[in-house]
Amino acid sequence: MPTALITPEALYEQAGPHVDRLVGAGFEVKYPEDSTFTRGRPPEETIAGLEGIDAILAGGEQLTAEVLEGCPDLRVIARCGVGFDKVDIPAAKRLGRVVTITPTANHAAVAEQGTGPAVRCLQASRHS
Repeated sequence: MPTALITPEALYEQAGPHVDRLVGAGFEVKYPEDSTFTRGRPPEETIAGLEGIDAILAGGEQLTAEVLEGCPDLRVIARCGVGFDKVDIPAAKRLGRVVTITPTANHAAVAEQGTGPAVRCLQASRHS
């Protein structure tokens, strides 16, 4: 049975559709021993934490070429975030790894950050 590791702290040992989908697809779901794994570790610790893992729902860990090369079982990297900056994409491609992100995860927050100041400026101009 393939194994998926879920590393983001917000999802640590939390039930939800992400777990249901993985289990439904035939994965055994695991979590890192330390809930702060996603904050980053030296490459050798990251490699050890990914031993025997086929897929990762990744947070902020650095998945460098060294890490990817040291994890031959890892086939799928699903970043719980909007960027590819934590994954060495050329190395992943060379090694035949699939990498995904959650592209719309921050759209509402970005919209709020952009429109909030504009609304405040408009309100301030009405009172001056």
